[in-house]
Amino acid sequence: MASQEKLRVRIRRGSVDIEASGESQEDLEQALKAGIASIRTVVPLLQEMDAETHPKISRSEAETPSSTARHSAVAPDLSVGEILRQANVSTDTDRCLIMSYYLFRRGHREFTHRDLLKLYDESGTPHPTNVYDVLSRLVKRTHLRLLGEQEGVKSFTITQSGLAHSETMASPNRPGESE
Repeated sequence: MASQEKLRVRIRRGSVDIEASGESQEDLEQALKAGIASIRTVVPLLQEMDAETHPKISRSEAETPSSTARHSAVAPDLSVGEILRQANVSTDTDRCLIMSYYLFRRGHREFTHRDLLKLYDESGTPHPTNVYDVLSRLVKRTHLRLLGEQEGVKSFTITQSGLAHSETMASPNRPGESE
């Protein structure tokens, strides 16, 4: 009797992976259904955690003229290079955080080192020697959160403390500076 090869399937959607395997198509389907059921249990918890980290702004609040001033110290039409100059940052860590902030303000709630490297190129700013070291420092300082890893590429999001620190750095009237 020939040994039957195991059937395997991997499904990716965003930052969620489901892997299943089975001896037959029925086993595979059952394993997939179990994986999907566990995801349905976990996803609401993750969304709740994400809502605590990044509270949503209602549509009406987002459209009011004062909401830009209340939620962002940076004019929405500034380029990443202009924001870096306005923030007057001097360390790789601060530059990387400002770039993460820039991505967040433009709707990118999840980003990778590749996204940051593109911004370094756009702004004409030299890349850090090791961008992952810089990102690790920001995670340790709780300014960024590691979301996961797919095919060796880590994805991150900026935290509330990272947003607050970025707002302070990017503000045209930084505390302690005279006008």
